[in-house]
Amino acid sequence: MTETAVLLSLAQTYVQQHPQRPLRLDRHGFIIRTPNSSDGGGGAAAAAAAAAASCGANGDAADAERAASGASASTSGCAAAGNAVVHPLTGRGAGGASKKDRGAGPGGGGGAGPAEPGGLPASRRHRRAQEEQAVGRLRKWRKMLGPGGGGLASYGRRRAAKLKRRVRKGIPEQLRGLAWFALSGGRKLMLEHPGLYAALSAEPVPPAGSGAGATGASAGGGSDAGPPPSSPPQAAGAAAGPVSQPPAGAAPVASAPAAPPQAAAAAAVDLDPDVVTSIMRDLNRTFPTHIFFMDRQGPGQRALFNVLTAYARYDPGVGYVQGMGFVAAVLLLYLAPEEAFWTLVAGPLGGPGGEGLRPLYLAGMPGLHRCCYQFKGLLRDAVPRLAARMEREGVEPLFFATHWFNTAFAYSLPFSHLLPVWDVFLAEGLKTVFRVGLAVLQLAESRLVVLPFEALLESLSAKNLPRLLPADPRVLLRRALRNSVSERLAALRREWEAGPGAAKGGSVGRGRAGSAARGK
Repeated sequence: MTETAVLLSLAQTYVQQHPQRPLRLDRHGFIIRTPNSSDGGGGAAAAAAAAAASCGANGDAADAERAASGASASTSGCAAAGNAVVHPLTGRGAGGASKKDRGAGPGGGGGAGPAEPGGLPASRRHRRAQEEQAVGRLRKWRKMLGPGGGGLASYGRRRAAKLKRRVRKGIPEQLRGLAWFALSGGRKLMLEHPGLYAALSAEPVPPAGSGAGATGASAGGGSDAGPPPSSPPQAAGAAAGPVSQPPAGAAPVASAPAAPPQAAAAAAVDLDPDVVTSIMRDLNRTFPTHIFFMDRQGPGQRALFNVLTAYARYDPGVGYVQGMGFVAAVLLLYLAPEEAFWTLVAGPLGGPGGEGLRPLYLAGMPGLHRCCYQFKGLLRDAVPRLAARMEREGVEPLFFATHWFNTAFAYSLPFSHLLPVWDVFLAEGLKTVFRVGLAVLQLAESRLVVLPFEALLESLSAKNLPRLLPADPRVLLRRALRNSVSERLAALRREWEAGPGAAKGGSVGRGRAGSAARGK
């Protein structure tokens, strides 16, 4: 079944189940309401079908282009049937809107704009220039990546500064998955450990009464995620004992290729049934309005289950922690499950220089407390007026930034803003999360600095955070990259490790009603 067919089937099924709801797919695959629509379900069905067809067309074109250069087809812009693209050559995106339909600029509108001496209206000339720039960027990235992404490591060694600049400008959507796979080091790890993922994701034995539960939240019914992964996560490690049942379709043992010795040893690790139960419970809470993940035991949930159980076996010291699912899910929208697993291991949880999210998931959350301590110090330097207001109100970073750190903003930012942030995050590591967090507060300082305790936390919650963001995602990233944090982060880390906060959690949890506020 092709990616197009999968997405089309999922969209049509959902619309048939909810015929009275005016729905459509956004360009990233999320089902959203169209409150002003008056056509009932028919328009939604057409929009969903158009989105699926458009995604397939663009994905096929991108795959064909990358096939010519030897790139893996599994990393297309519509990878895993979950993420549509705006193709730089056709100008057509997930909503089926052509270049003509989308209008000239942020305000929309289909007007051609005033004519210029060159004979073309200004808006068309501007769009043409943007398209030419996008095509040129696509060619540069294809050349850097080489066949299957194998050329990026050597390019980075030879021209590190240029690669860094190009990542910060944005990775082309058609090559984002392949670039993430190579930038993070996931490709290197996968080649070094053939067969290991197949052994780690082998199908476990079912326990009584396990299940993924009901289908996630209906479209338009609230946030695109379940309960926030912002409460202090409880690490569920691997242990000897019986293991649990995955969703139907999890990777079967018989299909796994012959594995090296380390794969056999890893596969022999039995998961604590509580780990599998926790993973399955969270499947429906992970992007429940995304077309790829919304169906109980659908292809997205099966892939997510396999990746998370494989990681729990691979790293028993962490096992599974709430919040990891959002990180893995973002990767699965661009990568095949095995590629997503190794990117997860090398990038978000390992990161450049080994400084990733893993310390945030350990028992007792030592990494999370340290990050909040560091963020508080950075906030005092970068936004002193807001920092002073938060201290007066008793608002600590632990109350609002936990899910920023333990999901690298995957839970909090709209996808349009998240993707360029993740381009940089997978290339430069955890400091990107600090930079973006500071940028969010810097850009919203005038609105936040007058708010009391409850309103501050409400404004910074995942539900309301998008209202604080600039409409143009590039504005957020540019502001973030102006924050130079490396030296200050190192100094704050030394300060944390030398002081009593290393044992007690420091000052990050000394505001009002700590445990209650952490759920914000």
